[in-house]
Amino acid sequence: MHMNARPLDLLAVALTFAAAPGLAHAVAVPGQGTWESTLQARDINSDGAIDAYYDTDLNITWLADANYAKTSGFVTTSPFGSQFVGVMDWWSGNAWASGLDLYGVTGWRLPSSTLLGLAPGCGSETDHIGCTVTPDPTFSEMAHMFYTTLGNATGGLSNTGPISNLQSNLYYNTSTFVQAGNPFAFRFSFGSGAATLGGELGAVPGYAWAVHDGDVRPAVPEPETYALMLLGLAALGVMVRRAKRSSVSA
Repeated sequence: MHMNARPLDLLAVALTFAAAPGLAHAVAVPGQGTWESTLQARDINSDGAIDAYYDTDLNITWLADANYAKTSGFVTTSPFGSQFVGVMDWWSGNAWASGLDLYGVTGWRLPSSTLLGLAPGCGSETDHIGCTVTPDPTFSEMAHMFYTTLGNATGGLSNTGPISNLQSNLYYNTSTFVQAGNPFAFRFSFGSGAATLGGELGAVPGYAWAVHDGDVRPAVPEPETYALMLLGLAALGVMVRRAKRSSVSA
């Protein structure tokens, strides 16, 4: 990881931790949000365990484990304490997601944000630390998950839906990059529902939740395809039987 922090980096880290709410113990809440109809379970390796959820609203697939970097053993320690195992700087989080191979499925990434609706100057070279917005669901994929899919309200995580290990004690990094003298990126808090333009990417930690464009489930053949397959097998069977009769006659 890129953990060589300069004074400005350390200030950014301090502000990030100060802004982060405490860990919330949320559960799946039936009837809250749209998750029961819009998150479709995917068992990628057919072992009976849910690996991911296809989001029909956003046409992306979320890992079922929102701290898989820790669960998988990719990150085992944290310089910020045991309760923060799984956090990485922005560069490391993006590299982890893009290099993830989950039972043969590659092409993962961190969730994205837009830059719409920012306050004047937010993202400029003079306003890049602690520039915070309370986004509507169109602001980012994680905002849509928080507010629409899970039906949470600003200021607290009450519903995790079927997602495991959803962290609310520190921000999640997004893949969205802002160039303002130095590179900065938005983070999203599942503890508060706020998006913050964080400090320099090499120092400020955040969790990494991988998503995949589209559905990771293999395409199911159309009925016409099955019919053609059956016709082909039937024709092959006829040819085999004729060949056997020909060989007996000879």
